[in-house]
Amino acid sequence: MVAALESAWAAIQARHPEVPAVVIVLGAGSGTGAGLKLGHFAAMRWRHADTAGEDGGVLPEVFVGGEGLARGPEDVLATLPWHGSWHEMWLSGGAS
Repeated sequence: MVAALESAWAAIQARHPEVPAVVIVLGAGSGTGAGLKLGHFAAMRWRHADTAGEDGGVLPEVFVGGEGLARGPEDVLATLPWHGSWHEMWLSGGAS
């Protein structure tokens, strides 16, 4: 599942080079006490060895709550990738 989400993200990046590299995490979105979490974006969450020369190797995280996958691929991909990449572009000053 994570590989499929990473492939989808790579396809988006191929068409939109401004979309940043991210670490995609899949996990349980329930049991947090705050209700169901379908996903989130977290800036500068992961240090990745493959990107050690780029911005110190720090990458944002896009979390996908497993329970949200029941919404179907269109809903998952239409919400989380663009939501997260917009946050990253905004944080880096690239969004207007």
